[in-house]
Amino acid sequence: MKVKRFFSNLTVRMMILVIIMHVVFLNILYFGLGAVVEEGYKSQFIDYVRADAYNIAASMSGSSELTNNINKRAIEEAVLTGRTVFLRVLDNNNKVIEEVGDINTPLINERFSEDFAFGHGDNNRYHIEAPLFDANNQFLGRVQIGYDETDTQEQIDLAYQRCFLFSMIYALLAFMLTSYFGQRMTRPIQALQKLTRTIAHGQYQTKVYVKTNVVEIEQLAHTVEFMRVELVTQTDSMEHLALHDSLTDLPNRVLLQDRVNQTVTSLSQKEHPCALVVLDLNRFKEINDSFGHLVGDSVLKRTSTTIANSLRPSDTVARLGGDEFAIFLPETDIESAKNVVERMTEALSRPFECEGHSVVLGASIGLAFFPEHGTNYEELLQKADVAMYVAKRAGFNSQIYQPQFDKDALQQLTLISELKFAIENEQLFPTFQPKICMETNQLIGVELLVRWLHPEKGVIPPNDFIASAERSGLISQLTQWVLRSGIKQAAIWYGIGREIPVAINLSPKNLVEEGLYQSILSLLEEYKLPANLLELEITESSMFADPLSAKKILEALDTLGIKIAIDDFGTGYSSLVQLRNIPISILKIDRSFIHHMASNESDAAIVSSTVYMAHMLGMKVVAEGVENEETLNKLKKIQCDFVQGYFFAKPMEIHDFEKWWQTTYP
Repeated sequence: MKVKRFFSNLTVRMMILVIIMHVVFLNILYFGLGAVVEEGYKSQFIDYVRADAYNIAASMSGSSELTNNINKRAIEEAVLTGRTVFLRVLDNNNKVIEEVGDINTPLINERFSEDFAFGHGDNNRYHIEAPLFDANNQFLGRVQIGYDETDTQEQIDLAYQRCFLFSMIYALLAFMLTSYFGQRMTRPIQALQKLTRTIAHGQYQTKVYVKTNVVEIEQLAHTVEFMRVELVTQTDSMEHLALHDSLTDLPNRVLLQDRVNQTVTSLSQKEHPCALVVLDLNRFKEINDSFGHLVGDSVLKRTSTTIANSLRPSDTVARLGGDEFAIFLPETDIESAKNVVERMTEALSRPFECEGHSVVLGASIGLAFFPEHGTNYEELLQKADVAMYVAKRAGFNSQIYQPQFDKDALQQLTLISELKFAIENEQLFPTFQPKICMETNQLIGVELLVRWLHPEKGVIPPNDFIASAERSGLISQLTQWVLRSGIKQAAIWYGIGREIPVAINLSPKNLVEEGLYQSILSLLEEYKLPANLLELEITESSMFADPLSAKKILEALDTLGIKIAIDDFGTGYSSLVQLRNIPISILKIDRSFIHHMASNESDAAIVSSTVYMAHMLGMKVVAEGVENEETLNKLKKIQCDFVQGYFFAKPMEIHDFEKWWQTTYP
């Protein structure tokens, strides 16, 4: 692993590449340059000896008598001082006239001839023969000379040594320069690597800068710096989103809690009282239902601005969710807090224009004080929330928390405890309300509605305990009970030949539970019930708390064959256009529109438009709360698919439902 990492290093790879290149190049350089130098020395030697030999021959020519031309002393000096090893003079009869030096070459003419190539002679000698002429250019004889090649060969060897030395120096310099420039190149890359690790660990504030002359690395550094700046921007944006409400840009619960706890832990409990205010808008639901969620969003934005303008710079206003806000008033006594509340109440009571509509809100406000009512955020919020609900129920603008208000909270806690016992001890029972096909007047399914048979209070409807179950976390346990009851009953009917789909309501919190899909699948397999005989009803708000998770679980359930219905359509923030991207097959119009459609043309128009648009999107429509024949006839005219309501049957226990079945479909 270490060897592999070593050879992955850029500098090492560059050095290896240079070594390989120079092994080839230096061989070419050494042998090529050596050959050129060698050839030069040899040519120079041959040119010299030929010129020298013919000069000697020329000096001996001229007289008709060859012996008269020989200067023996000059010949001896040439042999002793020059490169000449021997010299021999022969007449035209091949008779030796004179010879000087180390002569070991025979007189046979055929064997003594010029080498014409360096190194071909014996004993490192170069043989050459030149003719001798008289003054009339008549041949007198010839001179044979031997030249020593040793000095030239030594010069050639020395040249090769110098070439080798030069090659080694060049290779060493190339190796050193490669190492130097490789390190210079990798040093900024290593710096970038270190900075990138720093960024990866969330330290975005260090500016990315490397000193380099390499354009590509400089561009890479600019790219990393651009990435860092973008990450800083995105991180700041995410931190802002994590601590602020996306609609109003006010602080959210997290930031409010942090500010409250930091303030109360740093203050003296006696000298610096604080107030936490919970504010709930009174008529927001009606405004939202009447004018739509776009107007509702604009109202919330306008309200947040109005509340903020009523406060001091040191105060904090946060949106808790929906139409509920919280205001933290540091270092504020009761009288100062009352003045702030009065300003807010007065400001929120004034009519204002919003998206072309005249809006009047009003608010219910609860107050809790530090340290009298609590010493941390959780305690103060809980007490202020209790006070706000008391003010809303009593119709007051505001209410300061009082200890006796906890009685209602205690009742809620008691109810939650009793509900847990009821789920575990079979105090719950299902009721079934039929759904009728408008075209055939036949039963097309039932909706299961759970009831609680309280040992002291009698039958308790779901509206009185579902909200408590959601707040306490019992909703998952309750939903499991309802799912098992509904699937079990549908399986019983299926076993005797009745295919009656059972519709079961899911809480918004159920859709974000990881085990919901597997739980439903296990129950279907346990009771061997076809998935198309189960229908799940969800509210509009279920999908918008966590749209991605909701869409994923609904698509998975739809793949099984389970029908998905939107319950109480028209009371939330969604539209049919928003619902087209999720697998909805049934739309249930809320009873608040159905109940008045016979007497209210606006409600009738809303229902008619909803039915038409639902059909265009391939959905079936169920009208809830049908209580009279006039409403039924209007629904028939607009081609509503299914109806349910007291006009046909109220929710019934199983034995009453069987009697109704036998009577209605004998």
